[in-house]
Order: sequence, then C-alpha cells, then structure tokens
Amino acid sequence: MKWEDLFLNGSLIDLDISWWRGQRKLLAEDLNLELGPAAERVFSLGRKRLIPKEKMVSFQKVEHAARKAVDAASLPFPLSGARFIPTEKVVELGAGLVALRSEFEDSARQFAFEYPQLRDEVRPVLVEAADEVWRSIANGNGTNEVGREAFEQQFLSRIESAYPDPRELSRKFRFRWRFFAITAPRNGTLTEESAVEATERDRVRSDIRRRVVASEEAEVREVIASMAKDLRAQLMGPISFVLEKVKKGESVNERSLNNIRRICDRVKNLNFLGDVQLDQALKELQGSLVGMTAAEVRTVDGVRAQLQTAFTGVAAEIKTLAEADVESMAESLKLGRRRFRL
Repeated sequence: MKWEDLFLNGSLIDLDISWWRGQRKLLAEDLNLELGPAAERVFSLGRKRLIPKEKMVSFQKVEHAARKAVDAASLPFPLSGARFIPTEKVVELGAGLVALRSEFEDSARQFAFEYPQLRDEVRPVLVEAADEVWRSIANGNGTNEVGREAFEQQFLSRIESAYPDPRELSRKFRFRWRFFAITAPRNGTLTEESAVEATERDRVRSDIRRRVVASEEAEVREVIASMAKDLRAQLMGPISFVLEKVKKGESVNERSLNNIRRICDRVKNLNFLGDVQLDQALKELQGSLVGMTAAEVRTVDGVRAQLQTAFTGVAAEIKTLAEADVESMAESLKLGRRRFRL
C-alpha cells in the first residue's frame, strides 16, 4: 500500500483563516510601571479592546462555519495536522468554502471602510480605561515616576501602536485553503565515496529503496488505521449517551434519536475506506431506529427494551471495532472496489 493508493480516493485540505482580533494585551512593563505588593494582588492590565466587540463577530461566525464544514466532510489526518477529504466530498465542500470566503471578504471590506470611525468611537473608552488603570495603581500603592497626564499619554500611545496602518489592514484578513496529496520520493540522492565499486553502489541503492518502500507502507498503514478508528469511534458518543439514559429509566427525546440518525448518515458518507464491519454495524443501528419515536421509547416498555437491546449490541460491536489494532482491521477495509490491504 502506497500514498498514491490512498490519494486516488481523496485529498488533504489545509484551511487557513486569520483575522485581526482588535485587541492588545498590556503588561505593567509596557508602561514602565512598578507595582507595589498590594497592587500586584488586585490589579492586572490585561487585554484591551481596540474595536467594539460586535464588529468582529461576523469573522468569528464565518471561521466557525468554515471549520465546521471541513470537519463534517473529512477525517483527521495524523501525519500533517490536515484533514482527509474523500473525493466525492471535494466539490461540495469547495463550493461551500467559496461562499463563506465571499462573506468573509465582504465583511473585511466593510470593516476597512468603517475602520477610522471605529477607532474614533472607541477612543473615549480607552481614555477612561487609562484613568481607571491610574486610579487602580494609586489605590494599590503602586509607584510611577511620571504624572497622571503623562501616564495616560503613554497608555494611549501603547494602545495606538497596536492599530494596523489602514493601508496594511487588508493583509490582516485571510481566508484560503488548498487541497493536496502526499507522495513519497522514488529516487533518493546518495553521497558516495569514490572508492565504492559500482556493484556496491547498486546494492546500497537497492537497500535504500527497500527501506523507503517499507517505511512508506508502514506510515500508510498507520494513517489508514487511525482514520478508520476515528470513524468507528464517532458513533460511540451518541449511542452511549442514549443507552445510559435508557438504562437509568430517564426520558429520551426526539433530538437524541435524530442526532444518532444524522451521525449514522455522516459516518456512512465518510466510509471511503470501505470498512465492511463498520458498514454492518451502521445497518444494524439504522435498522433498529426505523419507525421508532422518542414518545414510544418513553411510554412503551417493549420499544424501550428493544432499543436497549439493539443499542447494547451495536455499542459493544463498535467499541470492539474502535479498539482493534491495525492487523485486525486489514480484512475489513477496502478501497472502493479494490481490497484495501494494510
């Protein structure tokens, strides 16, 4: 098994989103302060907002939506910190990210337009904050060589230095992504001594190639096993949650059952590895939920017992699958129509 075999069925995605947070963290040393013992116990400069908080909410929401979309369509990829996207999900995810990027860029343009006004709007608040800092220091017996007015000027100067130049503001907002694959080098470059005979060089090269292939196969094996385990484990949380409620005689609501149905669909769609055992467990779980309502689970003893029996069996099966080692997974994984041999 080589990287090419894995990446015939998907690719990695690296999502890169950054935006100016509109904050500045101030420390006592930033203002050349010497705080007395009492002041140190009760006083902290901390973070100061340079822009009204509500003006940054849109960027936070878009980033959250983008990362949620990527997570929903992918599996963690342990070697690079990126996410693995099955091929059939790439176009849909890409279209969603394009729409979110457009929203992000619209917000960034609007923010840049309002930027001077926002700075003026927050300045009185910062002046008041400077006054509060000064009074906190005085009440805490702190010492400072400069007077109150000079301190406030120094405070505001430090704050002002944290504002980006309006001409550079656009560089503080970035929303981009890339799809990529991993390939292994096929021809290593060897540094050889001139006295080594040609036959010895060939032997060394052959040995290196053998080691590279073996190392690659081991890495691919571990990556595939990691993704398979993650996919199997995703079912355990919601199943265990509902099963525990049933065992305790607690009420089960429709939202919990629908959440399991939704996760079943998600796991099924992400089962690009062709995990046969996982697919069978999904069928059993989905079959047990057909036509079942939360009201029946709450009021009909037979339905409650049926759900508990089904969930107990499936939970035990999935737990065993999630804890299986690489070798145990080998026969249950296949890639598309081809057996996925680990």
